[in-house]
Amino acid sequence: MEEYEMEIGICMAVILLLLLLYWCFGRVICLLTGGKLSWRMCLLTGVFVYHGLFQIEALPLMLLKQPLSSLTMLWGVTVAAVLVCLLILEKRAAKQRTDIPRKRKKPLLLYGVMIAAAAVQMYYIITNNYLGWDTAAYVGTIGNSVSRNNMYLYDGLSGRIQNSLDFRYMLSSFYMHSAVWCQILPVKIIYYAKIVQGGLLAVLANLVIFEIGYFLFSGKRYQEKLTETQILACSAAMVIAAIFLNFYYQSIYTTSDFLLNRALEAKGYCANLILPFLFLLCLMVWRDSTKREVKVMLFAGAFGSVAISMSALITAPALITLMLLPVIFREKNWKFAGFYILCMLPDTLYLILYLLYKMKIFRIGI
Repeated sequence: MEEYEMEIGICMAVILLLLLLYWCFGRVICLLTGGKLSWRMCLLTGVFVYHGLFQIEALPLMLLKQPLSSLTMLWGVTVAAVLVCLLILEKRAAKQRTDIPRKRKKPLLLYGVMIAAAAVQMYYIITNNYLGWDTAAYVGTIGNSVSRNNMYLYDGLSGRIQNSLDFRYMLSSFYMHSAVWCQILPVKIIYYAKIVQGGLLAVLANLVIFEIGYFLFSGKRYQEKLTETQILACSAAMVIAAIFLNFYYQSIYTTSDFLLNRALEAKGYCANLILPFLFLLCLMVWRDSTKREVKVMLFAGAFGSVAISMSALITAPALITLMLLPVIFREKNWKFAGFYILCMLPDTLYLILYLLYKMKIFRIGI
């Protein structure tokens, strides 16, 4: 029993560590671009920057059929370099800072209810007994990679070596990121998948909903009606309402199923993190298409979406296209049209590779 408790404790600590790393990656982008973002937006942006950079390192190594340990060492060096960069940028920013941060009164009661509701939701996600075919395959993929020190060479369900690299899964490094951490940590694969991947999604999905609420209630319509404390209270109330909806409006046709039962799958991240976050950023562009930090965040979201989930290969570009085309027609600005094309480039390149694989034009044998 003590061994299980230790592994569970390690997994909970890793959730906090990854949240911190996400914030660090997002904070570096914020400082480099000179934007003023809340810690929440830094963290959410950092998720996509973190996994996007991981993809840049993982994909060539996967294509070259290199061992998982090579990726583990390379990513460790990258994380260390980013942390050093953050310290340097923070020191430089501290010298230039002249404004005094304001203390904001928080709606503590609603915050307490929100955290309690989110904790119950996280507990349900981590402890439910769902184990579908897809879930078993993904956990098996991570296990094969860790035990055999390879990346996508063996089938996740059967354990047999594959004839060629399967681009359907390999173009996203999400599960290899899990394998890297499982190679480092003394925890069982299923513990990491259920607790870390599932628990992280619970935090990030609710954080996106909070930010959507904050954005909506801080608009011009409510500026003269709501104080900052009331805006935060409305945002917290939206999270509480969303948690209730997830529990009481759950079916295979809603995102609730992917959050409550399949949170350890990349599809769950696509439904509850990637698409809602991109939707929020597009709303921000609707409000003000000139803000540089919003454009940087949107590009980061487009850049890192496939790295987190292959389900975003079509859904993310479709969402961005539907949301940005009205802005392009409204602005009639070629520079903004160029920004839209730039956001489309990462997923377009992934889509071309995937189609070449499906048409059997480009295959890498094992």
